Amino acid sequence: MTDLDNIETDPLSINAIINGSFVNSNAMHNGKGQLYSDEEVTQLPSIRHDHPHYLEWKFREHSTKRLLKLVQHAGTSPNILQVGCGIGWLAAKLASVTQGQVVGIDTNMRELMQAKRVFRGLRNLDFSASDISDGPLKDKQFDLIVFAAYIQFLPSLKAAIKNAIGHLTLMGQIHILDSPMNIGENIWSKQTNDNDQQVHHISELECFQYKIIYDPDAWNNKLFTKRDPYCHIVIKNYYH
Repeated sequence: MTDLDNIETDPLSINAIINGSFVNSNAMHNGKGQLYSDEEVTQLPSIRHDHPHYLEWKFREHSTKRLLKLVQHAGTSPNILQVGCGIGWLAAKLASVTQGQVVGIDTNMRELMQAKRVFRGLRNLDFSASDISDGPLKDKQFDLIVFAAYIQFLPSLKAAIKNAIGHLTLMGQIHILDSPMNIGENIWSKQTNDNDQQVHHISELECFQYKIIYDPDAWNNKLFTKRDPYCHIVIKNYYH
């Protein structure tokens, strides 16, 4: 019996953040707070056109394609950790483009149980009920660590990234995407209407080797009306 078989926690409630305004949409993230059928989960981020959150999932479809291309360029077998994997659809996509091991971690047991059930056929994919700072990861290292639609639930982005870097290989990278990030003059984190969420500021990453590889406000991206609304940030290992 694994930790997924004997632990239960209350599901998290999530509000999506679209273009800087907070709305009650969970689909932009991992499906937390909503029920998706197993069949729907296998198809994400693609979803039927009449779904109430079709547009939000369309945004995630764009960012997912970008991430998968980067993973493919990283080589044939990078080991990957996704922090806050939810119902597992993105972890499964990552497992499909690498021969390495993919681990998805989360504290929401209801979603992890569905992820484990739906994607049990992928031999290089595993799910664990843990946090980036928890013991189960121990001394494991990964070539890529992904925070997708998750950093708004972190009280300290800096602390989480420091923990993640401890699990990076020498040439490893951390990817942050699908989450709001304040890159303006305001240096303070912005609390949302949901006390469990906040918009972190780019200054929290100033002690890391980071690069914004996708900026929705860049002039060339503004040409696309349905562009992904969130930055994609890559952080290198200190020793890279």
